[in-house]
Amino acid sequence: STGVAHAMPITNVYFGSGKERANGETPTYTDGDGVSYIINGSGARGSNFQGGHITKAGGKGTGKGSAGDVVFSTSVTGSSGTTLQSLTNRVWVKGHTGFVGIGTSSPSASLDVSGSGRFTGGLTVTGSATINDILILTPRTTTPNNPASGSIIVSGSGATIRPYFWDGNTWTQMFT
Repeated sequence: STGVAHAMPITNVYFGSGKERANGETPTYTDGDGVSYIINGSGARGSNFQGGHITKAGGKGTGKGSAGDVVFSTSVTGSSGTTLQSLTNRVWVKGHTGFVGIGTSSPSASLDVSGSGRFTGGLTVTGSATINDILILTPRTTTPNNPASGSIIVSGSGATIRPYFWDGNTWTQMFT
């Protein structure tokens, strides 16, 4: 609460201001010239205390009305130096399901990504995985350490790329 009574709800709150040219002057800009804001939960003092949480919530509906979504937007580069950049919605958290959509405003699963994704670490799927297009496997150059039983790797190069299955004791070529 701002401590100020309002007859109408505040719908937009802006911090900072844009840079403008004054009397034909060309402003001097440096990298990172935009104003950045950091919102932190309160920090703790002493030893081993948990820091505070940040909660961003969509609006509460009433009765059978939908809960509000939480939307993260970024701007897109304008067409000229004087064109105000427009915002594009990038990530949606649906209020009534909690589903997260990246590149989609109507996610139909806990995480729904419209576009490509990249994982630089491992990806673990507990349950089934459905691939509706092409699965591309990159051949390994080394044998994995401590593979789980049921692991499959692709090894080789050129025309000799082959999939191998780990049964818990040995790697077996799947197709000959």
